[in-house]
Amino acid sequence: QRAAVAGLDQIPKVIDVVGEKVQEQFEQFLINFVDQDERYYIKQVHGLRELGLSTIYVNWAHLERLSVLGDDEGSALAIAIKKQYFRFLPYLQNALKSVIKRYEPSLIYPNAATNATDAGSDIGSSSTRSRVGAGESSKIFQVAFYDLPLRSRLRDLRTDSIGTLLSFTGTVTRTSEVRPELYLGTFKCDYCLAEVKDVEQAFKYTTP
Repeated sequence: QRAAVAGLDQIPKVIDVVGEKVQEQFEQFLINFVDQDERYYIKQVHGLRELGLSTIYVNWAHLERLSVLGDDEGSALAIAIKKQYFRFLPYLQNALKSVIKRYEPSLIYPNAATNATDAGSDIGSSSTRSRVGAGESSKIFQVAFYDLPLRSRLRDLRTDSIGTLLSFTGTVTRTSEVRPELYLGTFKCDYCLAEVKDVEQAFKYTTP
């Protein structure tokens, strides 16, 4: 079993070319979108450090109307995210992490210098969910969308909506305390002591 686990490192990664393109366009959108003569989402990134937050909020109307590659590309990016949200979510998170590395590196590298820079940095793209590298914080940064044009009622949701991005309305009948979510898990075999790290939890408790 140890040999089988070690062999996983030899399997070539499958690159999602469309996902990489979505990541690249979304990163440029976050960097270049301007509202009222200021870079709207870069200001939010600075606010993550100032307010101790981990989520940026993207106005859907911004995404639909503007992209660094022109309106047509902007609409295509919005359509791709809406129709295949679950597929592209890791790429959106990677794009945000790249922007944070560039403008607020102290959030990623707590022991590094806290002076953010507007200069470019050597940041490679990743075809999978961001892993925690040496010296990096384990904090997870999220992207949340709001102001979607269409809202569905809970009773109208069907299985063809699984994996898409949508907004819905309903009546809250009860609430519970906020509980932490297991996002990535590390597992150790009781027999051979092999360790498997960063197992993504998809909708349920997921083992290697």
